[in-house]
This record gives sequence, structure tokens and C-alpha cells, in this order.
Amino acid sequence: MVLMFCGASGIHRESRFCCSRRAVKMLTELSAWKSARTIIFPNLLTPANWLRAFEPFCVEPKLQKRAENEQAMITNPAGSLLFIADAAPAEIWVYQIGSDGSLTAATGSPFSTGSLVPGGLAIDGLGKYLYVTQNFSDNTGEEIGAYAIGTTGSLTLVSGSPFLFPMGQVQGEPTGKYLIGTTGNAQAVSGVDLDQLYVFSIGTTGALTQVATTTTVNSPFRIAVQPNSTGNLVYSFGLNSDATAFNPPEGYQIDASTGALTAVANSPFSNAAIGDWGQFDQSGANLFLLGSVVTQGTNSVTDNIGALAVGSGGALTEPTTGITFATPGFWAVTDPK
Repeated sequence: MVLMFCGASGIHRESRFCCSRRAVKMLTELSAWKSARTIIFPNLLTPANWLRAFEPFCVEPKLQKRAENEQAMITNPAGSLLFIADAAPAEIWVYQIGSDGSLTAATGSPFSTGSLVPGGLAIDGLGKYLYVTQNFSDNTGEEIGAYAIGTTGSLTLVSGSPFLFPMGQVQGEPTGKYLIGTTGNAQAVSGVDLDQLYVFSIGTTGALTQVATTTTVNSPFRIAVQPNSTGNLVYSFGLNSDATAFNPPEGYQIDASTGALTAVANSPFSNAAIGDWGQFDQSGANLFLLGSVVTQGTNSVTDNIGALAVGSGGALTEPTTGITFATPGFWAVTDPK
């Protein structure tokens, strides 16, 4: 198995996207996960920091403007296709990932998203459909674009798309039946809180129908959905009203029959209020949270990351001390093979 990670070396027209066969930059493993989990962190603007042992494959999609969204670049569940959102001309770049990690542009790439400026990308759990939310500066959106994914990476607009659901972020769950969403509102960012999570059923053509709404304790700024085949947990994260602290993560269980979300025992988890952006590893047993802290006056940014163990029934514990990134930026988690 080839471990892929991709990063951008620029954000303007001459941007290059590169993928290493093993990793871009590996941080020290958290002590409780040594030899079991690796955090991979790309410094998007300084490719000189990449591991020299593995020459990256680079492509030049000539992005007009990289979307400012943590989900602006994703792969399908099979790890065979890479999708990149280009905000300025409203396009999606698609690349086939070779067995050696090489990238080949899909026929027809880039694909126009029309009037929808792409920000966040998501794929259903079966890898059949790509969903696109908008690139609004306050983390919110007005509609969801939907595209059927061809075997070689071609994108075909789903009938009825875009769907007029004002989601700032969506994520698929493992069965491919549902899409979980949040408006992405937070008082400190968009000026309003909206304490709800939304569930959409995915039709046979990829069309979306809202089937459930769940009231949350706090406004979910971002979400993470358990990716493993037996996973059925959703977690939401957020900021307090004046952005001085992170809200405790909230955990919910998905009903496979109806899509309804039910809060897990002891949620929200006050012992785990360490960030507002979460990612699972492939096993679904470990949840990593990023907390970005801006120092007033200097506007310097400090990125801290912590690891949470997902226990029986969805309980969260923090078994080890987090770490601070030397250089702020986007990141990803993988189980080394």
C-alpha cells in the first residue's frame, strides 16, 4: 500500500500540487500512539520542508485561488482519485492516483462548478458522488453541488443540483446512505449561532433529501464523521461566542435505518474541549483535534493538536498531551501501513 499525502506549494495562478509516496512531513507521534498512528502535516507554502527521502510527484493545475477550507482537497474512499477545489474560476481539478503515487489528470479536468464557488468537498461513503459546499469567508454556504464520479474521475452534474441547503460543511458516512451537514455558523465568525445538525439521504442518482434535524447543545462550527466500515458516530466542534475558548465536542450516533442522530452518553465532553477542527484516522478509533490560537496584537497563530481515543458508546478521552506545530497549516492523519 502506498501512503499518499498532497499539499500545495502556492495559492496563485502558478500553484503546484505535489504528492509524496510516503509523506510530506511527519511530526513526532503522540506518545500513546507511538508506532501506531502518524500525524502528517503539510506546510503548504514551503515544499523545502518535505521529506527528502521521497521525491514528490508534482502537477500544475494553475489554480487561480486555492479555496480557504480544510476540505478543499480530498481523496475518494478507495484512495484512487484526488479532488481539488479551485475557488476563483469555480472549478474542480481531478487526478487519478497511480499505484506508485503518481498523478494523472482525469479526462475533462478541471470541471466547472458554474456559479457555485467551491470551498469544501465531500464524498459519500461508497465513493459514488462528490458534494461541494461554497467558499464563504464566514464558514457558511447557501447550497450543495452534487456530481456523479465516473470510474476514471469524470464529474457529471447530478439532476437537481445544486440543492438549496445552506450548509457550510458536509461529510458522508460509511454506508453511503447519508450525508451529515452543518451550516458552519458560529457567533464569533458569522455573527450568529445555529444549534443544529442536518442529515440528508442520498438517492440512487445522488440527489439529496433532508430527512432529519438534530438540535445540538452548541452551534457546530465543524464536524467529523467516523469513516470505518462499522462506524456510526458523528462529532461536532465549535467556539464560544467571543472566540476565547473551544466548546466541548458533542457526539451523536447515526441510526442506519432513518438517519436520525442521537446524542451519546455524557455528551458534550468537557474533558476534550481542545479544538474546533477534527479528523479521524482510518480505523475510526482515534480522533485528532486542531486548535488554532491567534495572539492579539501580533496576530501570530499557534496550532495545537491533541489526540482523543473513541471509547465504547462514543465516549472521548485524551490519553496523552497534545503537541504544537512548528508551522501552522492544514494537515491529515493516516494509519501507517
